[in-house]
Amino acid sequence: MLGSLSRIMGRWNVQSIANLVERRSGLILIPVYLASICLRALFEHNDGIIDSKVCPQFAAITLYSTPTEIIQCFGGVDIASYVRGAYALQQHGLNAFGTLGFGTWPPGFSFLELILVRLNYVPLPLALFLIGVMLWALVFFGVYALLRQTSGIGIVYAAGLPLLLLLVPFVSGFYLWEGMLMSEPISTALVAIAALDLWRLIASKLQITLGRAIFIGVFFALATYIRAQFDLIVHAMAGVSFFVVTTYYFYLRKNRNAQQCQELIRLAKSIFIIFISFQACILPYKTYMAMHGHGPAMADVSYIFESLWKDENWHIQHGAGFFSAGGGHSMCAVFPEKCREFEERRTQGEAISLKEYRNSAFKVALTQPLALISFKLPYFWKAWKINNLEDPFKQTWLMNFNYALFVLIFVTSVFRIIQDRPQGLVESALFSALFIGSTVFCFIVHFEARYLLPVKFFGVVWVLVATASIGKSFFFKK
Repeated sequence: MLGSLSRIMGRWNVQSIANLVERRSGLILIPVYLASICLRALFEHNDGIIDSKVCPQFAAITLYSTPTEIIQCFGGVDIASYVRGAYALQQHGLNAFGTLGFGTWPPGFSFLELILVRLNYVPLPLALFLIGVMLWALVFFGVYALLRQTSGIGIVYAAGLPLLLLLVPFVSGFYLWEGMLMSEPISTALVAIAALDLWRLIASKLQITLGRAIFIGVFFALATYIRAQFDLIVHAMAGVSFFVVTTYYFYLRKNRNAQQCQELIRLAKSIFIIFISFQACILPYKTYMAMHGHGPAMADVSYIFESLWKDENWHIQHGAGFFSAGGGHSMCAVFPEKCREFEERRTQGEAISLKEYRNSAFKVALTQPLALISFKLPYFWKAWKINNLEDPFKQTWLMNFNYALFVLIFVTSVFRIIQDRPQGLVESALFSALFIGSTVFCFIVHFEARYLLPVKFFGVVWVLVATASIGKSFFFKK
């Protein structure tokens, strides 16, 4: 009798937990994810955010370091430049990004740091950490909602699977700790919140309301104001979405499926509203940049095109070894004749315009794409196998994880197409757009490991979705 009672109570407990999560998931899961992220970060990392080896003449950067200590430690590195940009915004307003040299990245992250410094409630690193973990708790919840509605697995399993993200090296290592003083964690979280919500709505064939469409577009824009890379990613995915919707619409018309045509038209309108909301938010800043001679872009990177036409030795001698280490000397390697021509003209004292450097680089990319891709592929693999700055040969398991993830992304694509051809093809096309948007700049300029992290993150989520779909039949039944 006691055994029977124990089994009944066990079933009741599981069912009660499931019902409680179902009814109060928004109130329970987000704090659970938040606590899990904080506990993982604080227990795993007790020696500071950045190891003291980075700046041995100063103490390690911790959650309680001051902006002055951050600037002293990192000098001209991006982490310190964001803080300098915050003070420049305070003194000169947006003009600091228009004419004073801070426009090489969007103003969003420096603006956020300026707000936190002026509020001065908690130290800047701690404030960024708290904002980051709160946003990533929402990302985890977005993964839960996606798994729950698209795979149909049990509530408890759907709630538990997102916690596996804490085992992913670049999530727990970079996004949730080492990168907190950089723009990537917060910007990627904003994009993930919006993208996961859109993915869930489309996959579940739920109506996207006007307010929800505007919300998604604004979140994409906020991420772009923090990190310019997402401008390329959003535009790439918008272009592929337009192509997919148009192709599928003509297919449905050919097969005279009027009802699905109407559903697709409603979806197309929602995607259009998302894109218009996104453009409405970013075009004012792009216009401002164009008026200050930087071109209609979220960041002024025109200066970098001159560096493309310098050889590897030049970069090393001028303290830009990271640039050539990522393949930034590609133009001289692919088109050495033009590279020598530029060098001779510079030697003769000619001032070559950045426009000519840029146009020549794009000409190489358009006329010799295979040669450029062939040259850059080793640099892609070099960036893929690490997550930030760690030495892959000292952390072999990280390198193996990234190799395995690359294979799993392809396996997931095949599985999703076999499982549901339309859905799988759409997901594969959008993931390809994400990859293109993340790497097109790298294939022309240079690779860095952190540029590929959005691809890796959504790849992991895609694998989780496929795993949940497979496991539903065997392990994740209610």
